[in-house]
Amino acid sequence: MKEKQKRKKVHSPFRNFLYKISRNGFFYAALTLVIATCFIIGVIVNKDVGKIENLPDTTKNSTVRIDEPDNLEVCFLDVGQGDATLIKFPDGKTMLIDGGRTGADTERILDKYLTDENGDKLTIDYCVATHSDEDHVGSLGYVYKNYTVLNSFRPYVKALTSDVSDGFNDGKIIKDTPSDAYGDYVAAAEKEKCYYEYFDDSSDFTNTVICGDQTFTYSVDFVLPYAAKYTDFKKFDDSNDFSAVIAVSYAGKRILLCGDMGKDRETDILNAYRTDPIRMKCDVLKVAHHGSENSSGRAFISAVDPDYAVISCGLENSYGHPSKKVVDELLGKATIYRTDMQGVIKLVITADPSDDIAFSVECDKNDDYLYYSPAEYAPYINIIKGNKKR
Repeated sequence: MKEKQKRKKVHSPFRNFLYKISRNGFFYAALTLVIATCFIIGVIVNKDVGKIENLPDTTKNSTVRIDEPDNLEVCFLDVGQGDATLIKFPDGKTMLIDGGRTGADTERILDKYLTDENGDKLTIDYCVATHSDEDHVGSLGYVYKNYTVLNSFRPYVKALTSDVSDGFNDGKIIKDTPSDAYGDYVAAAEKEKCYYEYFDDSSDFTNTVICGDQTFTYSVDFVLPYAAKYTDFKKFDDSNDFSAVIAVSYAGKRILLCGDMGKDRETDILNAYRTDPIRMKCDVLKVAHHGSENSSGRAFISAVDPDYAVISCGLENSYGHPSKKVVDELLGKATIYRTDMQGVIKLVITADPSDDIAFSVECDKNDDYLYYSPAEYAPYINIIKGNKKR
């Protein structure tokens, strides 16, 4: 009698594939490695996709219709030994660059100028932290907690705080440890949930204002610190290296605001614009680093060639700001305004390019030291040159 043949089991191709994997450890390990590699590459390529897509829309490069052309106003606030500048654009938008030191005195100044004539808080369309030093970002945390901010710009510097999520706190760890105030500011900015970016050359924007059949534009140009690529970070060591240098242009006038930029970064600007020196020129120079001797070299001052210079510093400050050398370099070339001696300094640029820039000062303290116009230099020349007691 014939022996009954056993029927051969037939499995699906997928099951056979799994069987081979189970019998071949090397194959299994290789496949796992491929899958893991693909996953990692996917994470790297798409690491910013969610962050960018989930951000609110920016109001950069906008177009607004208004009934009549307005002025561009810049207020250099008197926040003592620090920096805070408020810009009101012709379309009603506002930009706050830095917020002075931490403290109630600075907060009172900010509240005064961030409130309109009806007592309503202004919306801050653009808020810039030029760098992480306390005398620039000290009260920005207060601003974010008490005002609405729509667009946030900050340096690529990591805050040393546990109150911020990793995805929001990227950046380089610098040798001069960022202040606690910088961490407070970054945490407050995250909670605001507004559009944000680490500023670089690509952060520039131009807004258009339409009035009847006339069209006006103003532009904000992030001149430094980066040449559009983060690889340039390798040459930045301290917080001042990361300072935003911003040019604001309207009606043919140009204002250059220099943060705490040092002479090395001045050289970067000079080199970048060597073939286009006209773009170096400005009508108003916000002098770098409160007039420190480590900034405002002769070559840079000569290249930007300002008609007006504004220095933000505190009366009788311990740093000797502004440096006598810097003031001497500016005297005779530009009309100098100083927050320590004149209080709040406001400049106005009208829509008519033929109009001159108008300055006004608000002297509300230290009357023995204040002068109301640059023509009154003479009685105070020693204070002006050295910021020392009379």
